[in-house]
Amino acid sequence: MRVPVVSVNGKPLMPTKPAKARKMMRDGVAVGKFNKLGIFYVQMQIPVGDRAQDVSLSVDPGSKYDGYAVGTSKGVMLKGMAKMPLIAEKNKAQKTDEKISQIPKMEKTLQI
Repeated sequence: MRVPVVSVNGKPLMPTKPAKARKMMRDGVAVGKFNKLGIFYVQMQIPVGDRAQDVSLSVDPGSKYDGYAVGTSKGVMLKGMAKMPLIAEKNKAQKTDEKISQIPKMEKTLQI
């Protein structure tokens, strides 16, 4: 889990670990706040550099689940998975039924 960090001006910075966020608040370097959505974040009280790492989003689409990951060169920051709606499964079953119905039916004849 990571805690979002913003600069004195409110510009987003790289997130930090909860333990480091607690130390920064304890030392008076940062103050904890909540945004409109109720997400806790830390705002710096002293000016810091505004450099941030490049972050990339990876998406792995699948038939039943989609996978998502946010990562940097140092490692993966966030991973998630979303279940696809049942509509896709119903459409797949319907197409299978249509294919089966298109197969010519063979009549069994018994010749003696």
